[in-house]
Amino acid sequence: MCPCSAGTYCTMSSIREKNERKQRALRLREARKAAGYKGPKDVCTKFGWNIDTYKAHEQGRNGFGIADARNYASAFDISVTWLNFGPKTDAYAAQDERIYDVAKKLQNLSDDDLAVVEKMIERLGGKALHA
Repeated sequence: MCPCSAGTYCTMSSIREKNERKQRALRLREARKAAGYKGPKDVCTKFGWNIDTYKAHEQGRNGFGIADARNYASAFDISVTWLNFGPKTDAYAAQDERIYDVAKKLQNLSDDDLAVVEKMIERLGGKALHA
């Protein structure tokens, strides 16, 4: 436990959660501005969102769930992953997408061609595909 304010204590996880909520709020505000909306009132009027709820999300007073994150991501043309977790996660998502695309291509190979690819991967330092 760590001191939060005079006479009160909080856990490290609550500090971490508050920090993450603040980071998400910053990304939400950044996304709104990048999408061309001057302030919360403009965007709430456009999409019919409750302005008090949105402002609490954008200021980090309240967290927001996946449904709100999806709405915001769609409205601001950003990824839900970026909004929730930040820029490094988009790079991981792109890498996962590349791996998925390669896996789809591997499914169409003959057994002989797959054996050749497996040997190439082993030479590059990867583990065998079949244990």
